[in-house]
Amino acid sequence: MAGVGAVDTRAVCAQVTELDAFELAGYLVPPPYYLRPSDEGIVWHFNEVARATARPLMLYNVPKRTGCAMSPALIRSLLAQPQIAAVKECNSGNLRVLVDDPHVTALCGEDVALLDHLLAGGAGVVAVSSHIRPDLFVRLLHLAQTGRVRAARALYARLAPLISLLFAEPNPAPVKAALALSGAISPETRMPLQPASSALVQRLEEAMALLPPPAVAWGEHLTA
Repeated sequence: MAGVGAVDTRAVCAQVTELDAFELAGYLVPPPYYLRPSDEGIVWHFNEVARATARPLMLYNVPKRTGCAMSPALIRSLLAQPQIAAVKECNSGNLRVLVDDPHVTALCGEDVALLDHLLAGGAGVVAVSSHIRPDLFVRLLHLAQTGRVRAARALYARLAPLISLLFAEPNPAPVKAALALSGAISPETRMPLQPASSALVQRLEEAMALLPPPAVAWGEHLTA
């Protein structure tokens, strides 16, 4: 899934048209940022993006980055459009409202709220922190979906310090630093985003070292 976003609808549609040349599952689309359009304008925006591609769209409600907050009522109306399949929701209040709606597929986009969302029956998460040790996050999802609440809480408690550190400095610099520690990528960032500080990198390394090794990540929680 590719993320597409811009100030204006025309630019988003142009991105989608270009990216349609690739084998993608769909597009993650926020409302236009900065402009703060009305609900009617947001509906028009998403309808235009949907018309630019045959692939499904996932709404992305992230007010702290766009300056535009979508209400549960607006999200429900947008999801009535068959091409709009789900919402990545970063507002914890909205998540609590939407999680019980059988007509809404709401994925948690706020990492600190992901356990509560899963234990409430949420469909899943789109989490920055899951880039680091995705095996543990898959395990967390499995535990929550199978009703093993105590084990889910125990595993989340192991992950919580790392999750907190990944947002200690502007995202995505910390997650890039953590991935670089595991040899996956370079920690380089594009200006004006600064790389994670050396102090944070050291704390990330220490937190990652405390996580269960991949070979036992599943087994150690099986009987909890």
